[in-house]
Amino acid sequence: MHDSNGDPLAGVQLFTYAALGGLTYLTSTSTDANGNYSMTVINGNWTVQINCCGCSDCSGGGCLSTTYQCPDTQAVTIVDNNKTNANLTVSFTGQPVLSQATLVAPGQVSFLLHGVIGSTYTIVTSSNLTLPMSSWITAYVTNLTVNPALILDPHATNKQLFYRARLGP
Repeated sequence: MHDSNGDPLAGVQLFTYAALGGLTYLTSTSTDANGNYSMTVINGNWTVQINCCGCSDCSGGGCLSTTYQCPDTQAVTIVDNNKTNANLTVSFTGQPVLSQATLVAPGQVSFLLHGVIGSTYTIVTSSNLTLPMSSWITAYVTNLTVNPALILDPHATNKQLFYRARLGP
């Protein structure tokens, strides 16, 4: 687990759980000094979640500090006892985070914008991920009234598009 600057987060507790064969399984661990973690689980569909109890001073408590936004859970499928990675990146509070885009209809894509209610965010788009931000096109400017906010792009094309969000207009 790392923050959006690439720095490791140590001592943060993670949980994974699954309902398999009519039974619910749960296990937990904490990240090491390098932000790494490991859990032993059986084959199946598992959900990985960070302990986001919202403490401001999390020394020794295993909670993700309120300095960071609590990320969405991640689904992980284990097949044939193969190792699978769930790489988790957390963003600083106030910085926008976009979920994976979903095609909802031909030419329509939706995703979630996570941020701080009352803050203004700009969503930009480009068909070329390597272009400088100044070359990206503004798709939306919004003041968050709910968190997360569902964003629908009804003008998506059949070409691959990339979306980014930034704090401010």
